[in-house]
Amino acid sequence: MSKKISIQEKKKWLDMYEQGKTEVQVAREMRRDPRTIVKGIEEASKDRRLASAEAEMLRNALFKHQDQLTGILKNIATMLVMPPDNLEMREEREGFLAPISLSGALLKHPSEEQMTLEVHIEDKLEWELLKEHLRQDKLWEYIKQWRKAMIDHALARWQFKQAVKLELVRDTDLKFLNYKDSKQSDNLLRELVDLLYDVTTHRFLGIQNATDVGDVIDTKLASYDNTAESRQKIVSVFNSLPGTIQAYKVKSTHEELARVTRLAKRQVDEIMLLGMITGKCRVCRRLSR
Repeated sequence: MSKKISIQEKKKWLDMYEQGKTEVQVAREMRRDPRTIVKGIEEASKDRRLASAEAEMLRNALFKHQDQLTGILKNIATMLVMPPDNLEMREEREGFLAPISLSGALLKHPSEEQMTLEVHIEDKLEWELLKEHLRQDKLWEYIKQWRKAMIDHALARWQFKQAVKLELVRDTDLKFLNYKDSKQSDNLLRELVDLLYDVTTHRFLGIQNATDVGDVIDTKLASYDNTAESRQKIVSVFNSLPGTIQAYKVKSTHEELARVTRLAKRQVDEIMLLGMITGKCRVCRRLSR
């Protein structure tokens, strides 16, 4: 008998019962056997509980999915920052920069004229799903621009540091370059390159640096011959650095990186203010089946 009665009709019996009518009253009004009414109300009630439980599971799954996507968005916000003022540019092998760990990314120097930026979360499934949700959003173009700007700036810094070294080495009158202890000379050259690079970079990027270059140079040259002449040549190199094309590129790429970082960060903030990730992805479509 129950197979011939639709679930819609049984739900109607349940509604009547919940409104205060007894099974007998429902049976009389619907002209059904009371036993059929009792069984139908039980089936409709069970069906409603199952539907409610499924709806709750679906709601929880969607909340969890949104939390996962929001987590990726927060990671992106953490990644979209300017490099630290004391960004270390360490030579790993002749002419090549050692990998630099940034906030949520890794900068590599695989070839002389190329750098790459690996984003840690880019390989995660949630990253792909977020891109599906925000398929047409400007965020992805801003991230692309930010990645290029970060690489351009890092490469500019590295080329500037190499130029500092070249300017010092080019002057063969610097006695310490041919000092009897070659290891000590190499160490001094590296320290001088770091000094001139750091102070000059900080100055034209507007970063405070209290280092007195002259005093540091005097200290480092104290154990070498012809200190006064060497000091004069090093100071001359230092004074010429801000006018080089490499220094200009460091400043211009820094300005571009700051501009793009602001745009990308603002876009993330706007998305976060919505309180949810709009759009759909393949996971959403699975949940809506």
